[in-house]
Amino acid sequence: KNQPHQELINPDILPREEDIMEEDRSNSCIPFSLRRCVSRRKERHRHHSLKPKRYFAVSLDSLYKINELITSENDMMCPLVVYHCVHYLKNVIYLEGIFRVSGTWAEIEFLKTSFEDGIVPDFSRCENPHSIASLLDLFLRELHEPLLTLQLDDEFVNVGALPEIERPKAMAHVINKLPQCNLHLLKFLVKFFHEITLNSELNKMD
Repeated sequence: KNQPHQELINPDILPREEDIMEEDRSNSCIPFSLRRCVSRRKERHRHHSLKPKRYFAVSLDSLYKINELITSENDMMCPLVVYHCVHYLKNVIYLEGIFRVSGTWAEIEFLKTSFEDGIVPDFSRCENPHSIASLLDLFLRELHEPLLTLQLDDEFVNVGALPEIERPKAMAHVINKLPQCNLHLLKFLVKFFHEITLNSELNKMD
């Protein structure tokens, strides 16, 4: 079992334009994606398959306890499904509306089923590259508990109400309360989302 080491978030590296609690910036891919993970609403998901779930609709903690389902990059550990989605999307990072345009449902279901069956699908065979972005979004939405956890929900909301100059330090303080598996995945995603904003002139995700 890999035990991720404690690593704190430096408030100076938190992008001010990517404040994940801003409710009035619905056109930005980063707030939109992570805001879903902080939602207080508990979504009910119906699953018709009786076979054990590997990646989707499970707790992040249980997922990180199975070494074969986790990989690491630059000391950041993340589920394989996230790793493969992100690395594919980096190759199409200039795609307009990369996280705003919906994928093809049939493709998304096929990709999800493949991962649940222990097979890494060939993303290059997808006709709609937005399906991979939608798969990543689906993984985050179906987590048993939001990435930023229900326990810290109020604290994240309170950070959003602070004066802008105080937010980075306050946000870092709350983020560092996250469980290690959540912290590792959050850092992995924030780094990727930041790359998307750097190419916003082409992908229109500013």
